[in-house]
Amino acid sequence: LAYWGMSYLHMFRREPDLAVLWAEREIEVCDEYMLPLLRSQGVFQVGWATAQLGELDLGIEQMEQGVQAIRATGAEMGLPYFLGLLGESYSKAQEGGKALAMIGAAIGSAERNGARFQLSELLRMRADVLARGQYAGSDEVERTFRTAIESARNQGAVMPELRAATSLAGYLSERE
Repeated sequence: LAYWGMSYLHMFRREPDLAVLWAEREIEVCDEYMLPLLRSQGVFQVGWATAQLGELDLGIEQMEQGVQAIRATGAEMGLPYFLGLLGESYSKAQEGGKALAMIGAAIGSAERNGARFQLSELLRMRADVLARGQYAGSDEVERTFRTAIESARNQGAVMPELRAATSLAGYLSERE
């Protein structure tokens, strides 16, 4: 769990070099002790880092494998955030429809399972994808960013609030 947590932290901080380091250690321990859920999350984490480090197609493939393996365990621990990250990667790969569908599934999962702590970040991801696609310049993008900020503020989650506010500021400055 410690290795999983360290990798997750570095994913959240957008530090792929460190995220992959901890995820690889996580996978080694999971293989030794037969821990399928944590192993599948480690596979996802390695995929995310791989995509962030420039191998987008391979990273997406690994992230998809990780999601399938997580779902095979029947658990959803961490799944909403991982689906959101996969959606972001689809967006980078110019697959906006897949990106929005994946992030929509992530938001639905977070709401169903009470994982509200991830909701503000998922809403920010959705707004970022909308801003890059056919919704660029629409009121929906700004509204979604503002909802992400409000969600984070209501939880006292300073880092996600700052990330959403910074994303909104960047979006608004590009519109001018």
